[in-house]
Parts: sequence; C-alpha cells; structure tokens
Amino acid sequence: MFARIWLVLSLLAAAAPVVAAPWLAPGDEALRRDVEQLAAAGLIAGPAAPALAAAARRVETACAAARRDGVAVDLGLATTPAIVGGFADAPRADSEASIALSRRIGRLHLRLGVGQRDGHLNAEPSFAALDLGGWALYGGYVEHWWGPGREAALLLSTNAPPFPKLGIRRTTPAPIDLPLLRALGPVGVEMFAGVLTEKRGDFDNPGLIGMRVAIAPAPGLEIGLNRALQLCGAGRPCSLRLIANGLIGLGNRDNSGTPNEPGNQLAGFDLSYRRQIGGVAAHAYVEMEAEDENNLLVEQFARLAGIELSGAAGSAGASWTLHAEAVDTLAVKLFGGKRYPGSFYNHHIYSDGFRYRGRALGSSLDGDGRLLAVAGSLTDADDRRVYAAWRNVDLNRSGAATHPLTAVPLSFNQLAGGFELPAASGRFRLEARIADGSAQASGVVPRTQLELSFSIAR
Repeated sequence: MFARIWLVLSLLAAAAPVVAAPWLAPGDEALRRDVEQLAAAGLIAGPAAPALAAAARRVETACAAARRDGVAVDLGLATTPAIVGGFADAPRADSEASIALSRRIGRLHLRLGVGQRDGHLNAEPSFAALDLGGWALYGGYVEHWWGPGREAALLLSTNAPPFPKLGIRRTTPAPIDLPLLRALGPVGVEMFAGVLTEKRGDFDNPGLIGMRVAIAPAPGLEIGLNRALQLCGAGRPCSLRLIANGLIGLGNRDNSGTPNEPGNQLAGFDLSYRRQIGGVAAHAYVEMEAEDENNLLVEQFARLAGIELSGAAGSAGASWTLHAEAVDTLAVKLFGGKRYPGSFYNHHIYSDGFRYRGRALGSSLDGDGRLLAVAGSLTDADDRRVYAAWRNVDLNRSGAATHPLTAVPLSFNQLAGGFELPAASGRFRLEARIADGSAQASGVVPRTQLELSFSIAR
C-alpha cells in the first residue's frame, strides 16, 4: 500500500497533477489534503495514527480507481458559476455533464468520452497516455494545476477548460545520477505543446508551450520552475526559428507587437515546505510568476503565499485542516515596488491575453486582482467532509474597461460552505455561497449561489 502512496506523493512533489490513468486528476481537494498530510508525516513505516491510516486508505482507493477500466459519469449544476474558484473541481457553467470510458491496453491508457457545457458538446474527457516506465507520453484534453496554491495557481490551473495538447512528463521523480546534480534530489519534468482551439479577437487557434521542472533538494522542501509560451495562431508567423527563439528566451526586445517578437511569455517559480510539528502537519508555500520575459530576464510578478495546517480530530480517524492564502495578480517589479496595472495575463500582440474561452489560464481572479482566503474542513474516517471558507476579493483594481470579469473595480466578501459525501461508486458535493451587498449591487456576483456536483465510476 505504501508503495502506491509513494507514487502519488511523487506526483505531488512535481506539483503537476493531471487527469487520471497513470496519474491522478486535479480537482479533488480532500484527496490533495490527504496526500499533503501523509507527505508531511514522512510516511513512517509501521502502524500509523488513525487519521493517517484513514488518509492512506482514501489515497489507496483513488489510486485503484485511476487504474481501473470502466465508465465514469460526472454532473455539475450551479445557479451561477463561481467567479472566484480554487483547486476543487467545480462547474464552469450553469450545467456540465460528461461520460467517459476508460480502458487500459498494456501500457496504453485510453479515456474516450463526450461532455456538454450549457448545451454545447465537447471532447474534454478524452485523452491517451502511454506509460514508458517512470515517464508518460500523453495526448488529448489533459488538465494541469502547476503550483502549491489552494485558491489559485498563477501560471496554469483548472480555471479555463482543458485544451488539446501533446506532452511528456516524469511520473516518478528521481535523482539525476550525475555529480552535483544528485544534490537536487528527486527531479520531476513536464513539457507539452497545445493549441487554444477557439475564435479570438487577436489570432485564432494560437499555440501554447508549457514547461515545468520540480526538485526536492531537502526533506520537505520542493522548488518548481515554470514557463509558458503563447505563439503562432492564424495570421501570425510560426517558423521553427521563431519558436526556437521563443524557447531560448530571445527576441523579446521589440515591444511594438511586430512579427519580430516570438509571442507572449510568462515564467516564474514556487517554493513549498512541509513539516510535521507534533501531531500537526504544516505546509507553507509561495508562488511568483512574471508576465513578459525580456531576453531571459523576467519582471512584472504576480504573487501568492499561503500556509496550511492539518491533524487528527479525535482518535477515530477523523482529521481537520485549516489554511490561509493571499493572492495578488497586480504585477509588481521584484525588489523595486513598481506596479504594472493591466499587465498580467495581457499582451500587446495577443490582445485577448493569456486566456482560453474567456477565462485566464491561471488564476480565476484574472489580472489586477487580490484575494485573501481563510478556510477549514473536517473529514471523518468514512470520508464524509464538511468545509467552510471566507474570502475577501478585489477584482480589476486598475479599473480597465476591458477586464474579462468586471468593467469597474469590485470588492466584496464571500462566505462559502458545503459538504461532500461518498456515494455508491461515486461522490456527491453541495456548496452554498453568500456575498455581501457590494457584490450584489455590481450585478457581477449574485448575493447567493448554490452548486451541486456528482460523480460515479463503475
């Protein structure tokens, strides 16, 4: 059992969980907290405390489900989709549904399905992954959440729908057996190339290249380096030389938007540290991503920082978690304090920005946003979970009329609460949210919202 749990922990160490098959999908907030608690505990051999044993069983069950052939059905309904979302899987529209068939043929994992979002069909449940022994080659609609944040991931998250891509990732991070490089500890690597398949106001169907390297040089410490390059598209130059210049970070001197510049680049890093302190698992983390690369130099940073605590609740296998997180997507110059309103997720060539189908590929706040969140949850030994959160939100602080979420600055407080219950071969979740009067007056965020999701796999 612990060998399988270690596989999941290795995936988390790379901080790039994607959809099922040789890996686990982002979106299961309770499962992620189980893995975090086990990681902080160090997976000691021998009998475990009841809360850790319960977490281990839940992770074991998730691993077995990811490998199993069968049919999965997912349903999501919302009175209004959440304007500010986090790691938890949630509807992106008033109604979502999908059905997918999973099949493993030797080392090949297949998932074929169809989904609908507000009445429009899509192929988002579909992908294929080839297990290469410590590596996986994949193609299809694979989701990403890069970074340690709960409320946001600044470069790539599940805020926007998945887009088709081809990629390769290391599924079992391991040290590089070379002098000096051994000190990096286990190394996780992922790279993909995809297409944002949509009609846009700038250039239709642009390409997107993503890269991540994660290392664990000391127990509990993880460091990730992230990068994304948006380029090509209908009407844009797309030569091999332009792509190569973009990949090595050259050619971004020209800010006039001419074809001499490869495209829109973002890059940054994240740090996280886990430690068991008595009976409490502690996890502190930061992420910084920069809009615009200037010949290998990055500037104009968005920031994220948080802390999470978890531990046993009684002696029957229940556990609790508390976390606080701050996110700011109004870009600033590192060590300089200069602010860059309207910069993050925007670009002078790609005027629709670093977005897909109207949603930022990173934080749900989009650019020039700020969030402070405090949340907690309680999970019993039978995997029944209740949770609550308070969020203070500022959107479009620069007042840009073209902001995708609101044409004027908007500040509001929101309380959210809900519960998750295991069902026959599936899971049921219900969440309610209430915002203060400033949100209601804006017409952007309803005062009350209700959200329901149900999944079943057989």
